[in-house]
Amino acid sequence: MVIIKIDLLRRILAVLQSGRSVFLVGSTDSGKTRFVQNELVPFLNKQEIRVNYFASCDNLPKEGIKNTDFVIVDEVEVMQDMRFLETLHPNERPYYSAQYTNKVQQWFRALNRIQQTGVFVVTRKKRAIPNFIKNVQTLDWNGKTAEAIEFTDDHSHTRA
Repeated sequence: MVIIKIDLLRRILAVLQSGRSVFLVGSTDSGKTRFVQNELVPFLNKQEIRVNYFASCDNLPKEGIKNTDFVIVDEVEVMQDMRFLETLHPNERPYYSAQYTNKVQQWFRALNRIQQTGVFVVTRKKRAIPNFIKNVQTLDWNGKTAEAIEFTDDHSHTRA
């Protein structure tokens, strides 16, 4: 039995084709990377869409990305919901260390060189995901519009 998240695949494609990017947000070890590598990339390729996958922001090229329609970047950080995360973890202030914040700013500079719309995979604890979905609607690094989509098993159906 193969699980195909066809509704999620179609939703992501529709958002990308509308000119917006996607934040695919889910909890740790929920299968986001497996979904992207084994379902999303092949699905887009079958649509004759050229896509470049990057396992992390550390793997982004120094220059822009050419000869691709969309990009997918795994393990992207977003700072827009930091205040909310601090309310969930009041004893962990600042929520992000200065060293980590500096690293994220480096990633944002690298992400800003990407001209294409894309899918940016974000990890959040389950209780932080609804806030993210509701409130994060732009890319931190360039302000372009994005739609946050939760990665859950609710998007799947079974194919024998």
